[in-house]
Amino acid sequence: MFKVERAYSTKSNKGEKILKRRILEKQAVLLDVHAKDWEDAVRICGDLLVQTGKVEATYVEAMIGNIHDLGPYILIAPGVAMPHARPEDGVLQEGISVVVLEEEIAFDNGKEFKVLIGLAALNSKSHIDILQKIAEVISQPESMDRLKNAAGYEEIFRLFNEKEEHES
Repeated sequence: MFKVERAYSTKSNKGEKILKRRILEKQAVLLDVHAKDWEDAVRICGDLLVQTGKVEATYVEAMIGNIHDLGPYILIAPGVAMPHARPEDGVLQEGISVVVLEEEIAFDNGKEFKVLIGLAALNSKSHIDILQKIAEVISQPESMDRLKNAAGYEEIFRLFNEKEEHES
């Protein structure tokens, strides 16, 4: 199993270490994926979290249910969706999954996405820490281009670990 020790910032504003755990595993990355619609894409992304032991299957159903109830609120940047549900819907461990689709998929409102970053957080504190790292990646045009066009899972790991490697 590929181990990522620090997948996002490990220091709080006070400078103390707050996180040092595996957040992204090799088995949680899929590239060039075919999905028939947004629901299929979200299910694929959620199933990776199930397969890596981060969530129970009920969490995936909650992710899909939330989108049906609330609309495509999971679009966090152009072309990027972050499906998630509440911790009590079946989170076992913190983690993320990354799915890059072969083609963009649209929600019913026409908004499209090509990248999904599935989120499993145990509480609001870890939720913020994980979101910080995701924001670092998706806020940089070069990183987004690398994410959307990654040739292998190694590229995804580099994106989510680059800044920490430079801090070490």
